[in-house]
Amino acid sequence: MKLTAAILEALETPSRGQKKITDGKSLYLLLRSNGARAWRLKYRYRGREQSLSLGLWPAVGLFQARQSAAEARELLRRGINPSQVRKEQKAAQHDAAEQTFGKVALEFIGLDDSLAVRTKAKHQWTYRLLSKLHSTPIGQLKAPQIVQTLRAIESSGDRRESAHRAASLVARVCRYAVQSGYLASASNPARDLRGALKPIQRESHPAVTEPRTFGILLQVLELYEGSASVANALKLAPYVFVRPGELRAAEWGEVDFRAAEWKIAAHRTKMRRAHIVPLSRQALAILKTQHAISGAGKYCFPGPRTLRPLSDMSLTAALHSISPAFGREDQSVHGFRSTASTLLNELGYDSALIELQLAHVRADKVAGAYDRSMRLDARRKMMQAWADYLDGLRAEALKE
Repeated sequence: MKLTAAILEALETPSRGQKKITDGKSLYLLLRSNGARAWRLKYRYRGREQSLSLGLWPAVGLFQARQSAAEARELLRRGINPSQVRKEQKAAQHDAAEQTFGKVALEFIGLDDSLAVRTKAKHQWTYRLLSKLHSTPIGQLKAPQIVQTLRAIESSGDRRESAHRAASLVARVCRYAVQSGYLASASNPARDLRGALKPIQRESHPAVTEPRTFGILLQVLELYEGSASVANALKLAPYVFVRPGELRAAEWGEVDFRAAEWKIAAHRTKMRRAHIVPLSRQALAILKTQHAISGAGKYCFPGPRTLRPLSDMSLTAALHSISPAFGREDQSVHGFRSTASTLLNELGYDSALIELQLAHVRADKVAGAYDRSMRLDARRKMMQAWADYLDGLRAEALKE
């Protein structure tokens, strides 16, 4: 007899013992005298009769019980014992319950050995900001708890960006937990974090893009009278327009004076791809002057009282100390990249060539590899022409 919802509702509880009500294909409902009604599937595995519990009615309805029975039969058809699968699932759930957010986060952070030391340090710092979540089992973590923690970070001083960084780490850890079987996809609490924090008002890096004014700025750079390493780094920045961190931590082992190239190692670039900077005559002259100062060490631009590279703020502070005409809202060290991009485009250079020299990653990686190998000569010519153009702007500024 096939069961129906009406039949199930009308079934009477036996006064003692238990009673089986079959639905067909070895699926039945076991009625007990204590009122419990349990779905069971009877089957044979390797010649031995066994039964599989499919849950209690009415929490597990007729349709769901039939669906679970069909899934069990499919496992049997493939030679798999559904009872063993059930045991493994329960064991996995138990293991997941013991995995706290803190443990999973540390596992995730330590997963990628290719991360730069500085990036790992940022992850560790962000991890510490989320200390209130560390002891919570990953399967019990809820969106309101995460949001409360993130908003506490956001409101503790001017830390809006830190809160967004923390939210990003939570999302990545939860995604890793799903992939690792610690968390069910449907239970991922990080899916509902969008809009929980105030947006970051990002400011572009200020940059002078008017040629005459930039010529004046280049002349102003010559007036810096502080540390020789800082002075030479500032002078070199407009010629090579690399990222400030790549400039500050430049190593003499990367500079090939004979080939007139600076080969920045992949682990030091933002995109984790080696980058070649053709060196103009002007850039080589600055580097040779600096080599007489720091050539015996590892770094091209060491700090004045240390063998380590110049600090994050050293170039920025120096740039803004030279002249009140160029404040923080006018020009940044990173802004030399924007200046070069704008003016080189205005001068008519191929935008793809400019993007390549800026080390911006192209979506087409094959074409990108082709460009790096086949357009170096074109980039070399562009960088020399750019250096000559800057000298011309500086010369014009001297006449005024």
